[in-house]
Amino acid sequence: MSRIVYWSADETGCGFYRCSVPAAGLRRLGHTVDVSTVLDSAVPNHADVIVGQRVGEPLPSRVWRAMAAVPDRNYRMVYELDDDVFSLVHEKHNPAAAEWPARLANVVLNIQAADVITVTNAHLAEAVYYNAAPQGVIHVVPNAVPDELLSMAEHPRTGMPANSLGWSGSATHDGDWLEDGANREVMSWLSRTAHAPWPWRLATFGRPPSTLVKAHERRPAALWDAMDGTEDVYGYYTKLARSFDIGLAPLARTAFNRSKSDLRLLELAALGIPWLATDWGPYSTEGEAQGGWRVARHGGWRDGLTRLSRSPSARDELREQGRAWARRRTLTEILPFWLEAYGLPSGTVPNQE
Repeated sequence: MSRIVYWSADETGCGFYRCSVPAAGLRRLGHTVDVSTVLDSAVPNHADVIVGQRVGEPLPSRVWRAMAAVPDRNYRMVYELDDDVFSLVHEKHNPAAAEWPARLANVVLNIQAADVITVTNAHLAEAVYYNAAPQGVIHVVPNAVPDELLSMAEHPRTGMPANSLGWSGSATHDGDWLEDGANREVMSWLSRTAHAPWPWRLATFGRPPSTLVKAHERRPAALWDAMDGTEDVYGYYTKLARSFDIGLAPLARTAFNRSKSDLRLLELAALGIPWLATDWGPYSTEGEAQGGWRVARHGGWRDGLTRLSRSPSARDELREQGRAWARRRTLTEILPFWLEAYGLPSGTVPNQE
């Protein structure tokens, strides 16, 4: 068995899905796995695979390239990237954009020093190829949800009042809510239902995007429960499962977002929550039932919400479709992609009882 060391970029969503989730699968196969946002200087002496997630700051970059330059080293260097940081600098609504111009030169050199680059989809693989000219092999490894997440959909929904739309995220999604007028259409639709016998309301977790706040100011009758987010991923799952009847996933049509993953839809599908999403980029997969409907134009959010809210049978059908799709994207199903990328022998993951 091998020892794999993850140098994670954070302890929240990105670090969880791209480091902690595959680490759990590797441990089930008997490998020794460490996950930390701090890299021990002794790591190269006892590691078989070193995974660096989004390494770009000056000092970590020097450490990364020094490890890669060790003569006759026995460990594989894997650079993990789950965002198109090359396009991020052009995202005017994303506060993270300002952080990356100074890091891009290091990102390119770090990618070029790696033996392997892992990314979430083909669009991101293309961005890495054209912007960084890597020497190593690029492996596309889609995001996977923990197997146990599907069991959470089997429990009765409790928490928020019935008839709840749901969205989670941060201020980095300001631009998403402008696409196809999603902010105005959702708030307008909620406002019209506010005085119904069983009104619909919006539940959001995390910092509300300013574009959504402004739309609500124009439609104050719309019922909205804005709640803090959480860094506890399993606590986040629980909040989604208990609070959302229909999930919302607007997405701005930008170069950066084209390379994002479909994780938001996958989480909702695994939890049995039907969704509405922008029909574009990672959210647009023709011919595959994934547990929701796609919005392709202005007026689509209003129409989709009206149709979906009035048809419990349609929501039930979408729940089953979504869970079937999510079963094909669990850790058990995706782990062989990680094994191949890391150069580890394939194995059978024990069944999860």
